[in-house]
Amino acid sequence: MAHASYRLFEALPSMPRLTIEPAKRALNASFPTANSAVETLVAMGILQETTGRKKNRCFGYQAYIERLSR
Repeated sequence: MAHASYRLFEALPSMPRLTIEPAKRALNASFPTANSAVETLVAMGILQETTGRKKNRCFGYQAYIERLSR
């Protein structure tokens, strides 16, 4: 699983806001694998969930987005 999280982290600059579907496509992986990779990056504080929902959640790579906004 760590491998999928690392690969997703590498892809974040090209998609700093995402849902599980784009993560799934970027990883060429199943929904559970993509979801676990996203959750790992959330737990590490790299991604933040931005919708407050349980379904159709969006995530943001906030540190990257903030740097681009300066």
